[in-house]
Amino acid sequence: MFDLFILVANGTYQLKWLSMKNQSRLSIVFIMLSQFASASFNGPILTKTTSAGHVSPGYRTYTSCEIYHNKIVLTLSAEGAKSRQEQPIILSGVTNLIELAADGLIKEESAPTDGPALVYKAVKILPDDRTQEVDLGSYTGENGIETKNESSAARGLRSLLDMNCKQ
Repeated sequence: MFDLFILVANGTYQLKWLSMKNQSRLSIVFIMLSQFASASFNGPILTKTTSAGHVSPGYRTYTSCEIYHNKIVLTLSAEGAKSRQEQPIILSGVTNLIELAADGLIKEESAPTDGPALVYKAVKILPDDRTQEVDLGSYTGENGIETKNESSAARGLRSLLDMNCKQ
């Protein structure tokens, strides 16, 4: 009979048939070498959140847009009432941009407190399946500090979030 070995390397499948004498079973071995093939992380890889800040009742709003490997989840909230939309997507080219954005220069500036907030984040999946949060930029009045990731990759990811996270 034969043993079937499937090697997955960077998203490419290679099939190798090996004959085995005196064997009557079929073995399947998956060797996952791709960082994108992480089985343990199924959360969003890109997020954009907004909030109105400290405002009068009736004006409190919050939005969350989460981009996963296969879907976008948009959550809208006003005064505690919520709506949630989920849409399937096909995502490509994002992992490389996140890698580059993780090395981007982060500039910090003072910002007024208690104002509206706009926060962009990415998640980098490390080889050992741990994750690293990547700051793509935050324009916030929550803590009095604005951050901006100056890399062109972060700029591209912010644009991708803006284009996909329209209400």
